[in-house]
Amino acid sequence: MKMKRNNLSKILGIVTIVGVLGLGTYAVADGNGRYGRGKGNCVESRFDSLGEEVSGQVAAERNAFYKATGDLRREIHQKRLELQSEMAKKNPDAARAGDIQKDISELDARFDRERLEHRLRMKAIHPELGSGYGKGQRGGGRHQNGGGRYCRN
Repeated sequence: MKMKRNNLSKILGIVTIVGVLGLGTYAVADGNGRYGRGKGNCVESRFDSLGEEVSGQVAAERNAFYKATGDLRREIHQKRLELQSEMAKKNPDAARAGDIQKDISELDARFDRERLEHRLRMKAIHPELGSGYGKGQRGGGRHQNGGGRYCRN
């Protein structure tokens, strides 16, 4: 019986390692983190036909948005980790968890306002630029480009 349990533990460990490596490889290959703007970002390719001037304005606005919201995004991430840590305790403090969640909600609302202002500035650059934002993750949501691939804005 002990030998079967030992083999089961080894198999479970191997499956876990393979799963984690597979997910990690997928995340890196995507080129875009949850808040990232890695390779494969479609905004530039989607709007290349708008001309150099508009492309420059788009890049400048996007860089300004990411720079302006960097601390806020980090703070949201930190608070979520804090809540996760509190909830992982054997006896989590309900009041503390509630306070952390309240902080997260306030930070999310601040980020949503910043994102809306960013979208409005993008739309002022070109009418098509403010559209296509869905209920995506931080970083502006997702839209589908002409090639059928989903990408982050």
